Amino acid sequence: MSETPLEYQRDVLETVVDEAVSEGMTSEAEAEQLRNRLESLESMRSVDRLWDDLSEEYELLEPA
Repeated sequence: MSETPLEYQRDVLETVVDEAVSEGMTSEAEAEQLRNRLESLESMRSVDRLWDDLSEEYELLEPA
């Protein structure tokens, strides 16, 4: 069974958060908050908001 776009985005976001912790870009406490948000994602709109937050609030993403 193939995963849905929402499941795929959750997996990608989880990887981004894990890598941010391993590279020292965020604390384990912040990562736990993000993981809690990941668990509650119910729509692609909420995924988009989390991507925006990762970029703006947490500064975990480099500008394109």
